[in-house]
Amino acid sequence: MAVSLIHQDLRYVLYDVLFWIGANFIIGFVLSSIDNRRFGRFVPSAPANELSRRAVTIKKFTKVDKWKRYLPEAGAFFKGGVNKASLGRSTTNRLETMMNEFQRARVVHLLLIFVWPITLAFNPLWITLAMAPYVLIANVPCLISLTYSYYRFGAVLKRR
Repeated sequence: MAVSLIHQDLRYVLYDVLFWIGANFIIGFVLSSIDNRRFGRFVPSAPANELSRRAVTIKKFTKVDKWKRYLPEAGAFFKGGVNKASLGRSTTNRLETMMNEFQRARVVHLLLIFVWPITLAFNPLWITLAMAPYVLIANVPCLISLTYSYYRFGAVLKRR
């Protein structure tokens, strides 16, 4: 009896692993196929000093500058995506490309949080609830880092 319960739990773990790999792949693929410039319509309307203030606030409360370099980089995993570390010098064109890529990545991570309830379709409620920390730990730091960078780059772009 105990062995069958363990096998059942392992089956749920396998379903979850496959679901999260698939969700990351599908969402990343679909959003990378959208032209990067489409994300340019989300340019911040705030002035440069307000964007800088927002970035400083995020940095102050999260210490994002100390840990963001440890986050995985998958921006260029699919054709159409951009590796955020590959852009080098900060020309206006490159800054605009980065702003668009930050927005794309933010949408990816938000969608990954929003698809979490789908796991109720194949998990008992307790396992879906137990997945919540994973979903948050895997996505919220990325959202913080992307938002921080978005405000920083936005302030630089506005000053040009």
